[in-house]
Amino acid sequence: MSRATGLAIRRAQMQSNLFAAIATMDADGTERILGKPVFYDVNAPALPTATTAGVLPILYGDFKAGYVVGVRGGAGINVKILDQPWANQGQLGILAYRRLDGRVRRSEAIQSVKVSHT
Repeated sequence: MSRATGLAIRRAQMQSNLFAAIATMDADGTERILGKPVFYDVNAPALPTATTAGVLPILYGDFKAGYVVGVRGGAGINVKILDQPWANQGQLGILAYRRLDGRVRRSEAIQSVKVSHT
């Protein structure tokens, strides 16, 4: 989820004066919701508004069981030497890359949480 969503959850918890805390923070600074650690992503959408209704801002589940990341095209790292861009300065550029792929393995392990905009 995004940090804005996490802040909204904590704000709603304080405003409703909940007895059982939903969002907590450990002594080492780890934030938790319902006892599970929270991870923030800048690419996650913020809370929905009237114009962005239908946005699912929270993914909850076991990502280790539900999502797999694999290496494509062998385990090696590809290296290219770029001699043209900086040739007049007497320098070489080195570009190293590895092809990765990711996909959902078990869709029932990761669920999206729908949040109302009102």
